[in-house]
Amino acid sequence: MELPHPNFQPENIQEREIEAIVGHTRDPGRRQDPEDIWHENIRFHTKWKGNSHLHNTNHTYDFLKRYKGLNRVNNYIRQRKAYESTLKMEGLSAQDSQTLQLANEREKELIATYKMVERIANKKEVDQDVQYFVKWQNLNYDQATWERQDDIIQIAHEQIDAYQRLERHGQFPYRSQIYDVNQRPQFVTIERDPDYITTQGILEDYQLAGLNWLAERWCLGENNILADESGLGKMVQTVTFLSYLFHTHNHYGPFLVIVPLSTIPTWEKHFKTWAPDLDTISYIGNNLSRENIRKYVFGSSLEQMKPNVLLTTYEWALRDATELGVIGWQMLAVDEAHRLNSDSQMYEALKSFNASAKLLITDTPLQDHPKEFLSLVHFLTYDKFDLDKQPGMDVANLRPHLRKFMLRRLKQDVIKSVDPANVHILRVNMSGLQKYAYKSVLTKNYQGLMQSSQGDTHISLLNIASMLKGAANHPYLSVSQGLNSKEWTSEETLQELVTNSGKMALLDELLTKFKAEGHRVLILSHMFVMLDIISNYMSLRNYQFQRVDGTMASGTRKRSMEHFNQAGSPDFAFLLVTRATELAINLEKCDIVIIFDSDWNHQNDLNAISQIHGADPQRVDIYRLITRDTVEEAILTRQYSTGILGDACT
Repeated sequence: MELPHPNFQPENIQEREIEAIVGHTRDPGRRQDPEDIWHENIRFHTKWKGNSHLHNTNHTYDFLKRYKGLNRVNNYIRQRKAYESTLKMEGLSAQDSQTLQLANEREKELIATYKMVERIANKKEVDQDVQYFVKWQNLNYDQATWERQDDIIQIAHEQIDAYQRLERHGQFPYRSQIYDVNQRPQFVTIERDPDYITTQGILEDYQLAGLNWLAERWCLGENNILADESGLGKMVQTVTFLSYLFHTHNHYGPFLVIVPLSTIPTWEKHFKTWAPDLDTISYIGNNLSRENIRKYVFGSSLEQMKPNVLLTTYEWALRDATELGVIGWQMLAVDEAHRLNSDSQMYEALKSFNASAKLLITDTPLQDHPKEFLSLVHFLTYDKFDLDKQPGMDVANLRPHLRKFMLRRLKQDVIKSVDPANVHILRVNMSGLQKYAYKSVLTKNYQGLMQSSQGDTHISLLNIASMLKGAANHPYLSVSQGLNSKEWTSEETLQELVTNSGKMALLDELLTKFKAEGHRVLILSHMFVMLDIISNYMSLRNYQFQRVDGTMASGTRKRSMEHFNQAGSPDFAFLLVTRATELAINLEKCDIVIIFDSDWNHQNDLNAISQIHGADPQRVDIYRLITRDTVEEAILTRQYSTGILGDACT
């Protein structure tokens, strides 16, 4: 018998709409059929528009035909047919088949979480019927719904208790102790981890020192830059600092923390671990999601703000600057602050926000020019520091400004138990095909190079250098010859990939050795297409691996990391685009780093290495591959020269 939607009424058929099909099963009465017949013996697990996944129902195609959104059912059928055809495709390797099936299972697991309550965000009564505004796991607030208490009481005991506990304690921003910037409490040294921290974890000595520095500077009414090297726990220090304000000074916020979108899950985890008493909301998602947060989560008005911490991104802070800029923020913290440029729209927007204190967080305060650092200082103290009137500054006369505003420490100075990483620079020769490709790039661009040397600024040297760099990595990145000109066996394809590149030949030798010795390897490349070639090589060698290149959704990226880091993982290597390390990648299980090709910015290579080195006292060996007599050697020289700016920060 067909089960109708819970709110289904014959007269409102036209009002109901199918929002998504999230699964299917065989009709119980047709289990003996020899095969699936999509339009006859399949029931589709249906998500209805306006309702949560808690109210999903199973229906046949014939039943669903009467509702809006039938095209979504048809699309689902096409996708499933394509998936099943791919699995039956001739020549599909066992590894590719396993990868497809694993992805399918992970998607099912993800959909199952949509029925799990993450938090209760609000409450109301309708005709004496208690309803809660529910945020569902792994869904943004555009999918949040009002649910009757009776419908969720069995699955949301803890979340309802947490909501009621917040209401009872009443530690909301509008009840916060407010301090004038010149009349803040006198600083008292924090001798040991506070009780509100030790229930969750233990700070390292240098992190406790960082907390003291942040607390003292706040008490003095100063804005600051936390610029510790990557891996020293800037997130932990920032979160515990906000918890210090909350617990020690009854300073309940609101605190605005602006971070890259990809790091939101990591920040959420840190607040949950180190500051569980602070009500933290992630202000992300589409227009409806953010509107729902403002309408149902913020409180009855901006003057009655309830969340202690608002986590958001550069993009949403800029887009909703009108709504967020008028709130009286007690702290504005900006992660990856080196992205702030005094000429940018974001810089001007954030500078106008109403914030009584500011904290900038970065591990690269100086990248290529001191002006980048001066922009950060101006952002913190624009009422005292006129960027336009500053004379030309070099590294030497930056030091007084550095000491005043910034805390900068290196791992080698504060973590004595970490063995220094062994860095091996391995130079290789080009193959014959590489020499041909490299010479072709120079020949084709000879005229442009000559014009550039004579001062013509219209010639893109960076574009030419990128082509040369590609040839130094693998000839298939620069010449039209590839593997599609004939039918290749797997062995022939592997041979072509390896022997035509000096780096690939060396990589093959290294990985054979590391695999036999039981190492776990991180392979870095700043070129997406080079990572494609390495991925093909790994598959042909039957090396299990994970890959993150910055284009993946955060959920997929998170599952790849978890699979690699889990106990007994079969993954031998993790392939990573260098700049994807801004996405809060955590690969502490690796003990080998291979930098296949260096990034233009040396700091990006260092940040990538820190993803596995961190504060874990293990020995890390780093192998940097350089092709002789190419632009790569010039890049290496440039990196060492720009490293001087980084040294000035210490």
